[in-house]
Amino acid sequence: MIKTQNENTFETISADQFLHLYEQAKRGDPESLFLMGEIYRCKNTREDRFIAEDFYRKAARRGHAGAYAAVGDILYAQGGKMPAADLWFTAAAKGCPEAMLSLGRLLASEGETDAAERYIGKAAAAGVPGAAEELESIRNDKRKDEKTMDNKEIANSELLEYVLFRTKKICKGISCGFSPEKLLAVVTELTLDSPVINDSNNSGVAPYFIFAESERLRLKE
Repeated sequence: MIKTQNENTFETISADQFLHLYEQAKRGDPESLFLMGEIYRCKNTREDRFIAEDFYRKAARRGHAGAYAAVGDILYAQGGKMPAADLWFTAAAKGCPEAMLSLGRLLASEGETDAAERYIGKAAAAGVPGAAEELESIRNDKRKDEKTMDNKEIANSELLEYVLFRTKKICKGISCGFSPEKLLAVVTELTLDSPVINDSNNSGVAPYFIFAESERLRLKE
């Protein structure tokens, strides 16, 4: 999904450029870590894909939007639909338009058409290939009046809407006493640090594990 660099670009990178990028990545520079992930993903061998994922995860832990989206792509390909959605949401909130399209597609497949229309609309406005056509398809299926809200209300509405969507998937019947922001932060952290766990609800990370971790964090507050 990530189009920041193309494969041909990395085929022409010099040894000096690679070493400089690698040194910057070793120092923890998020963009360098992300680009190292892109380089190894383009090599497209099994071993290189593992190396790429490691670079992406390190970049994501340092807040890189494209890296969150890239890890989401990897998890989705492994069957971790909901963990991927968590990372796409985080990447989209950081301004990654490709993540907006991926999240919009997933939300549409789950019947969340209002949210899907909004995210795919943002991706289309950013010029992501294919987004405009998908947006028109959604709007043809569901015509409705658009609501006007100020930017803060939109952000709060999107966060609450998404957490409610995730709550249906991973926290049925569980009340952690967290704000929406804290709950999403817990889920995202666990997604980055945990393997994909496939279960009948496709929740990705086992609900009891999230509950246990959230209780641990709540008691520390």
